[in-house]
Amino acid sequence: DEGSWGGAEDTAECFIPTAQVTMSDGSKKQIKDIDVGDKVMNINGGVNTVVATPIFNLGNNKIHGFNGKKPFVTSMHPILTKEGWKNFNPQAYKESWPEDYEKVASENADGVIHEITENDELAWKNNTDDVTYVPLKDSTVLHEDSNFKVYNLTLDGDHTFIVEGLVVHNKGEGGSWVICTELKNQGKLDAELYNVASVYFRNNLSQDILEGYWAWAISYAECMKHNKLATAWAKPWARGRAVEIAHRIDPSKYPKSSFLGKLTIWLGEPICSLIGKSIRLFKNKQLVNKRLDY
Repeated sequence: DEGSWGGAEDTAECFIPTAQVTMSDGSKKQIKDIDVGDKVMNINGGVNTVVATPIFNLGNNKIHGFNGKKPFVTSMHPILTKEGWKNFNPQAYKESWPEDYEKVASENADGVIHEITENDELAWKNNTDDVTYVPLKDSTVLHEDSNFKVYNLTLDGDHTFIVEGLVVHNKGEGGSWVICTELKNQGKLDAELYNVASVYFRNNLSQDILEGYWAWAISYAECMKHNKLATAWAKPWARGRAVEIAHRIDPSKYPKSSFLGKLTIWLGEPICSLIGKSIRLFKNKQLVNKRLDY
Protein backbone atom coordinates (compact mmCIF):
# COMPACT_ATOMS: atom_id res chain seq x y z
CA ASP A 1 0.00 0.00 0.00
CA GLU A 2 0.98 3.68 -0.09
CA GLY A 3 1.00 4.12 3.68
CA SER A 4 -1.09 6.45 5.81
CA TRP A 5 -1.91 9.82 4.32
CA GLY A 6 -2.61 12.89 6.38
CA GLY A 7 -5.86 14.77 6.13
CA ALA A 8 -7.53 17.67 7.86
CA GLU A 9 -7.79 16.42 11.44
CA ASP A 10 -7.54 12.84 10.06
CA THR A 11 -11.02 13.05 8.55
CA ALA A 12 -11.42 10.61 5.71
CA GLU A 13 -13.48 9.88 2.60
CA CYS A 14 -13.03 6.12 2.58
CA PHE A 15 -14.24 2.56 3.15
CA ILE A 16 -13.78 -0.16 5.76
CA PRO A 17 -10.85 -2.52 4.98
CA THR A 18 -13.07 -5.43 3.90
CA ALA A 19 -15.30 -3.45 1.52
CA GLN A 20 -15.56 -5.34 -1.78
CA VAL A 21 -14.41 -3.53 -4.94
CA THR A 22 -15.48 -4.74 -8.39
CA MET A 23 -12.39 -5.39 -10.51
CA SER A 24 -12.27 -4.90 -14.30
CA ASP A 25 -12.90 -8.62 -14.93
CA GLY A 26 -15.98 -8.64 -12.68
CA SER A 27 -14.25 -10.34 -9.74
CA LYS A 28 -14.34 -8.81 -6.24
CA LYS A 29 -11.40 -7.79 -4.08
CA GLN A 30 -11.27 -6.30 -0.59
CA ILE A 31 -10.11 -2.69 -0.84
CA LYS A 32 -7.29 -3.30 1.66
CA ASP A 33 -5.77 -5.87 -0.74
CA ILE A 34 -5.81 -3.68 -3.85
CA ASP A 35 -2.40 -2.62 -5.22
CA VAL A 36 -1.15 0.17 -7.44
CA GLY A 37 -1.57 -0.96 -11.05
CA ASP A 38 -4.69 -3.04 -10.38
CA LYS A 39 -7.61 -2.55 -12.77
CA VAL A 40 -11.06 -1.72 -11.42
CA MET A 41 -14.41 -1.44 -13.17
CA ASN A 42 -15.84 2.02 -13.71
CA ILE A 43 -19.43 3.20 -14.03
CA ASN A 44 -19.56 2.31 -17.74
CA GLY A 45 -18.12 -1.18 -17.30
CA GLY A 46 -14.76 0.09 -18.54
CA VAL A 47 -11.37 0.05 -16.84
CA ASN A 48 -9.66 2.50 -14.49
CA THR A 49 -6.14 1.86 -13.19
CA VAL A 50 -5.24 2.31 -9.52
CA VAL A 51 -2.44 4.86 -9.12
CA ALA A 52 -2.49 5.15 -5.32
CA THR A 53 -4.04 3.35 -2.34
CA PRO A 54 -4.32 5.95 0.44
CA ILE A 55 -5.03 4.82 3.99
CA PHE A 56 -6.43 7.15 6.66
CA ASN A 57 -7.54 7.21 10.26
CA LEU A 58 -11.34 7.36 10.56
CA GLY A 59 -11.12 10.45 12.74
CA ASN A 60 -14.53 11.86 13.65
CA ASN A 61 -16.26 10.23 10.68
CA LYS A 62 -19.19 7.86 10.95
CA ILE A 63 -19.50 4.69 8.85
CA HIS A 64 -22.78 4.22 6.97
CA GLY A 65 -24.70 1.19 5.81
CA PHE A 66 -27.99 1.02 3.90
CA ASN A 67 -30.12 -1.05 1.53
CA GLY A 68 -29.18 -4.30 3.25
CA LYS A 69 -25.46 -3.47 3.41
CA LYS A 70 -23.68 -3.36 6.76
CA PRO A 71 -21.83 -0.05 7.40
CA PHE A 72 -18.97 0.24 4.89
CA VAL A 73 -18.62 3.86 3.67
CA THR A 74 -17.62 7.00 5.60
CA SER A 75 -19.74 10.12 5.84
CA MET A 76 -17.72 12.21 3.40
CA HIS A 77 -17.26 9.80 0.51
CA PRO A 78 -18.96 10.97 -2.73
CA ILE A 79 -21.73 8.59 -3.86
CA LEU A 80 -23.54 8.83 -7.18
CA THR A 81 -27.28 9.52 -7.01
CA LYS A 82 -29.86 10.23 -9.68
CA GLU A 83 -29.29 13.95 -9.00
CA GLY A 84 -25.48 13.78 -9.09
CA TRP A 85 -22.72 13.30 -6.52
CA LYS A 86 -23.76 13.49 -2.86
CA ASN A 87 -22.54 12.27 0.53
CA PHE A 88 -23.69 12.11 4.14
CA ASN A 89 -21.72 15.17 5.33
CA PRO A 90 -20.92 17.58 2.47
CA GLN A 91 -19.99 20.46 4.78
CA ALA A 92 -17.28 18.42 6.51
CA TYR A 93 -16.09 17.21 3.10
CA LYS A 94 -15.81 20.78 1.81
CA GLU A 95 -13.91 21.93 4.92
CA SER A 96 -11.60 18.91 5.19
CA TRP A 97 -10.84 18.24 1.52
CA PRO A 98 -11.61 21.47 -0.39
CA GLU A 99 -9.69 20.45 -3.54
CA ASP A 100 -11.42 17.07 -3.76
CA TYR A 101 -14.77 18.71 -3.06
CA GLU A 102 -14.36 21.22 -5.89
CA LYS A 103 -13.30 18.55 -8.40
CA VAL A 104 -16.25 16.29 -7.62
CA ALA A 105 -18.75 19.16 -7.27
CA SER A 106 -17.74 20.47 -10.71
CA GLU A 107 -19.33 17.32 -12.19
CA ASN A 108 -22.72 18.28 -10.73
CA ALA A 109 -25.07 20.60 -12.62
CA ASP A 110 -25.17 23.18 -9.83
CA GLY A 111 -21.52 22.78 -8.76
CA VAL A 112 -22.56 21.73 -5.26
CA ILE A 113 -22.44 18.41 -3.38
CA HIS A 114 -25.67 17.93 -1.42
CA GLU A 115 -26.43 15.75 1.58
CA ILE A 116 -27.89 12.29 1.00
CA THR A 117 -31.42 11.93 2.38
CA GLU A 118 -34.00 9.14 2.58
CA ASN A 119 -35.54 10.39 -0.68
CA ASP A 120 -32.38 9.99 -2.76
CA GLU A 121 -31.97 7.26 -5.36
CA LEU A 122 -28.46 5.79 -5.20
CA ALA A 123 -26.58 4.36 -8.20
CA TRP A 124 -25.92 0.60 -8.05
CA LYS A 125 -24.08 -1.52 -10.60
CA ASN A 126 -23.82 -5.30 -10.84
CA ASN A 127 -20.72 -6.04 -12.94
CA THR A 128 -21.36 -4.97 -16.56
CA ASP A 129 -25.13 -4.52 -16.12
CA ASP A 130 -26.52 -1.02 -16.56
CA VAL A 131 -26.60 1.27 -13.53
CA THR A 132 -29.85 1.09 -11.58
CA TYR A 133 -31.10 3.77 -9.18
CA VAL A 134 -32.63 2.51 -5.94
CA PRO A 135 -34.00 4.73 -3.12
CA LEU A 136 -31.97 4.86 0.10
CA LYS A 137 -33.54 2.76 2.85
CA ASP A 138 -32.72 1.06 6.13
CA SER A 139 -29.85 3.45 6.89
CA THR A 140 -27.56 2.46 9.77
CA VAL A 141 -24.55 4.16 11.34
CA LEU A 142 -21.47 2.65 12.98
CA HIS A 143 -19.08 4.49 15.30
CA GLU A 144 -15.48 3.25 15.47
CA ASP A 145 -12.33 4.42 17.24
CA SER A 146 -10.77 7.52 15.65
CA ASN A 147 -7.64 5.48 14.78
CA PHE A 148 -9.63 2.84 12.88
CA LYS A 149 -8.00 2.47 9.44
CA VAL A 150 -10.10 3.19 6.36
CA TYR A 151 -9.08 2.81 2.72
CA ASN A 152 -9.54 4.61 -0.58
CA LEU A 153 -8.28 4.49 -4.17
CA THR A 154 -6.86 7.07 -6.55
CA LEU A 155 -7.56 6.23 -10.19
CA ASP A 156 -6.90 7.35 -13.71
CA GLY A 157 -9.69 7.42 -16.30
CA ASP A 158 -13.09 8.77 -15.25
CA HIS A 159 -12.35 8.45 -11.49
CA THR A 160 -15.31 6.16 -10.72
CA PHE A 161 -15.36 2.67 -9.20
CA ILE A 162 -17.79 0.22 -7.65
CA VAL A 163 -17.73 -0.67 -3.93
CA GLU A 164 -20.24 -3.16 -2.51
CA GLY A 165 -22.19 -2.60 -5.75
CA LEU A 166 -22.38 1.18 -5.17
CA VAL A 167 -21.03 3.70 -7.72
CA VAL A 168 -18.55 6.04 -5.99
CA HIS A 169 -15.90 8.63 -6.84
CA ASN A 170 -12.17 8.18 -6.24
CA LYS A 171 -9.84 10.15 -3.97
CA GLY A 172 -8.03 13.06 -5.61
CA GLU A 173 -7.44 13.80 -9.26
CA GLY A 174 -6.13 10.42 -10.22
CA GLY A 175 -3.88 11.41 -13.08
CA SER A 176 -1.36 8.70 -14.03
CA TRP A 177 1.32 11.32 -14.65
CA VAL A 178 1.45 12.32 -11.00
CA ILE A 179 4.42 14.74 -10.86
CA CYS A 180 3.36 16.63 -13.97
CA THR A 181 -0.23 16.58 -12.70
CA GLU A 182 0.94 18.30 -9.52
CA LEU A 183 2.95 20.84 -11.55
CA LYS A 184 -0.14 21.55 -13.66
CA ASN A 185 -2.24 21.98 -10.51
CA GLN A 186 0.32 24.49 -9.21
CA GLY A 187 0.23 26.43 -12.49
CA LYS A 188 3.82 25.49 -13.34
CA LEU A 189 3.06 23.37 -16.41
CA ASP A 190 0.95 24.52 -19.35
CA ALA A 191 -2.35 22.61 -19.49
CA GLU A 192 -2.22 22.14 -23.28
CA LEU A 193 1.31 20.74 -23.13
CA TYR A 194 0.29 18.48 -20.25
CA ASN A 195 -2.73 17.11 -22.12
CA VAL A 196 -0.77 16.36 -25.29
CA ALA A 197 2.09 14.62 -23.51
CA SER A 198 -0.12 12.68 -21.08
CA VAL A 199 -1.71 10.82 -24.01
CA TYR A 200 1.72 9.32 -24.73
CA PHE A 201 2.20 8.49 -21.05
CA ARG A 202 -1.08 6.58 -20.78
CA ASN A 203 -0.92 4.78 -24.12
CA ASN A 204 2.76 4.01 -24.77
CA LEU A 205 4.40 3.00 -21.50
CA SER A 206 4.54 -0.58 -20.25
CA GLN A 207 2.93 -1.63 -16.99
CA ASP A 208 6.40 -2.20 -15.51
CA ILE A 209 7.39 1.41 -16.26
CA LEU A 210 4.12 2.73 -14.85
CA GLU A 211 4.34 0.73 -11.62
CA GLY A 212 8.01 1.59 -11.19
CA TYR A 213 7.22 5.27 -11.67
CA TRP A 214 4.21 5.28 -9.34
CA ALA A 215 6.28 3.49 -6.65
CA TRP A 216 8.23 6.68 -5.95
CA ALA A 217 6.49 9.50 -7.86
CA ILE A 218 3.21 9.42 -5.92
CA SER A 219 4.99 10.13 -2.63
CA TYR A 220 7.19 12.74 -4.29
CA ALA A 221 4.16 14.54 -5.74
CA GLU A 222 2.64 14.64 -2.25
CA CYS A 223 5.89 16.20 -1.00
CA MET A 224 5.68 18.84 -3.75
CA LYS A 225 2.40 20.09 -2.29
CA HIS A 226 4.24 21.28 0.83
CA ASN A 227 7.86 21.69 -0.26
CA LYS A 228 8.82 24.41 -2.76
CA LEU A 229 12.33 22.97 -3.14
CA ALA A 230 10.91 19.62 -4.25
CA THR A 231 8.76 21.40 -6.82
CA ALA A 232 11.65 23.54 -8.05
CA TRP A 233 13.87 20.47 -8.53
CA ALA A 234 11.21 18.47 -10.39
CA LYS A 235 9.99 21.25 -12.67
CA PRO A 236 12.81 21.42 -15.29
CA TRP A 237 13.01 17.64 -15.64
CA ALA A 238 9.26 17.07 -15.84
CA ARG A 239 8.66 20.03 -18.14
CA GLY A 240 11.56 18.96 -20.34
CA ARG A 241 10.04 15.51 -20.68
CA ALA A 242 6.64 17.00 -21.56
CA VAL A 243 8.23 19.27 -24.19
CA GLU A 244 10.18 16.39 -25.74
CA ILE A 245 7.16 14.07 -25.87
CA ALA A 246 4.96 16.79 -27.39
CA HIS A 247 7.68 17.44 -29.98
CA ARG A 248 7.79 13.76 -30.91
CA ILE A 249 4.01 13.57 -31.20
CA ASP A 250 3.52 16.75 -33.25
CA PRO A 251 6.81 18.38 -34.35
CA SER A 252 5.05 20.91 -36.56
CA LYS A 253 3.12 22.34 -33.62
CA TYR A 254 5.90 21.80 -31.06
CA PRO A 255 9.14 22.36 -33.03
CA LYS A 256 11.46 22.64 -30.01
CA SER A 257 13.10 19.54 -28.60
CA SER A 258 14.50 19.26 -25.07
CA PHE A 259 17.84 17.80 -24.02
CA LEU A 260 16.63 17.38 -20.42
CA GLY A 261 13.51 15.67 -21.77
CA LYS A 262 15.58 13.24 -23.84
CA LEU A 263 17.79 12.50 -20.85
CA THR A 264 14.75 11.87 -18.64
CA ILE A 265 13.32 9.44 -21.20
CA TRP A 266 16.63 7.64 -21.89
CA LEU A 267 17.45 7.17 -18.21
CA GLY A 268 14.12 7.41 -16.44
CA GLU A 269 12.10 4.85 -18.36
CA PRO A 270 14.64 1.98 -18.01
CA ILE A 271 15.10 2.73 -14.31
CA CYS A 272 11.33 2.81 -13.70
CA SER A 273 10.95 -0.39 -15.71
CA LEU A 274 13.57 -2.11 -13.52
CA ILE A 275 11.76 -0.95 -10.36
CA GLY A 276 8.43 -2.11 -11.76
CA LYS A 277 9.79 -5.55 -12.70
CA SER A 278 11.27 -5.92 -9.22
CA ILE A 279 7.89 -5.08 -7.67
CA ARG A 280 6.15 -7.62 -9.92
CA LEU A 281 8.68 -10.35 -9.09
CA PHE A 282 8.30 -9.62 -5.38
CA LYS A 283 4.50 -9.85 -5.63
CA ASN A 284 4.75 -13.10 -7.59
CA LYS A 285 7.09 -14.55 -4.94
CA GLN A 286 4.64 -13.56 -2.21
CA LEU A 287 1.80 -15.24 -4.13
CA VAL A 288 3.81 -18.46 -4.56
CA ASN A 289 4.71 -18.47 -0.86
CA LYS A 290 1.04 -18.03 0.09
CA ARG A 291 0.06 -20.96 -2.09
CA LEU A 292 2.84 -23.12 -0.60
CA ASP A 293 1.72 -22.18 2.90
CA TYR A 294 -1.82 -23.12 1.97
